[in-house]
Amino acid sequence: MLFGLTVLASNLHGILGQLLQSMLLFWEKPSMRNLLEKNIISHRSRNQLTANIYALTLGCIIFLITSSNIQIESISAMTSFAGSNIVVTVGD
Repeated sequence: MLFGLTVLASNLHGILGQLLQSMLLFWEKPSMRNLLEKNIISHRSRNQLTANIYALTLGCIIFLITSSNIQIESISAMTSFAGSNIVVTVGD
């Protein structure tokens, strides 16, 4: 699912980039907008690779934090069972 969302984001990257460029640079001269557009096009492959790596890394970090929180909650919930092998003590 994480990989699919990353691919979806990379497919929408061009459309969103053009939309943001037109919204944020409407006051610039057309020559400056053309220069910026060519610059974005020339660096697109490198920017796309960086964005994909960033998205996958961030997704993995979120996954690890979520799974560790679930694991901690399940271990804490086990202390209410009679005869459990895990003892959790809370420091004062």
